[in-house]
Amino acid sequence: MELIGIWPEPCTTGERLSKVKTLLYLSIVFLFGVGPQSVNLFFIWGDLELVTENLSMANIPYITAMIKSIFIWYYKESFKSIMKSFYDDWHSVKTEEEKATMLKMAKLAKFISILCSSSSLVMITAFLSFRVVTVYLADKVNENQDRLSLYPGYFPFDVRPAPILITINFAQVIAAYSATICYTTVDAFIAMLITHMCGQFAILKKKLLRLMSDDRECRSVDEFQRELTLIVTKHDHLNG
Repeated sequence: MELIGIWPEPCTTGERLSKVKTLLYLSIVFLFGVGPQSVNLFFIWGDLELVTENLSMANIPYITAMIKSIFIWYYKESFKSIMKSFYDDWHSVKTEEEKATMLKMAKLAKFISILCSSSSLVMITAFLSFRVVTVYLADKVNENQDRLSLYPGYFPFDVRPAPILITINFAQVIAAYSATICYTTVDAFIAMLITHMCGQFAILKKKLLRLMSDDRECRSVDEFQRELTLIVTKHDHLNG
């Protein structure tokens, strides 16, 4: 998410570079992915096979990735406060049991992130490799020019000259990997927050059970109320 400028780092003050990276990412995905493919729909409308290929190949996935990135970007300040709480929870670990619970959830989030990212990158690499071979073997003279790009789309100029064709296809590779990164990392980011919250609720449950099972005679009323208040406050904070 940092690569495309949407990571909600709470300690960051300057957002200019992040905004530039996000706008650059959205521009590349739109100019070389969503835009050409959406326009090409008007020319292939009526051919169910080509329309289905157009929508499933990149159009809908790219639009979904753009919506995800815009959503995180728009609510970045809200996510910053969540990330600050995330960091605070790790800095306020008091017992080994709490640390073990948080590490268990962190390992689960890491596994989900690695699995989603690696599988997506492998699939997009395999698909792009297949398309590169297909375009390379295609008849550059007789083939429709929309089929000469990695993601078939409409361009208002002749793409058959080698320099132009290479430039467009290279830009589409960048757009493909950018969209894939956003498509998967946003989901992994949400999964990380959910697993972290599950860990915090598990810790609160253990604290409450421990508080209720302790010998009341060894604990003053004020101390009991203070610990119970901390548990309730933390619970309300997680729910908020």
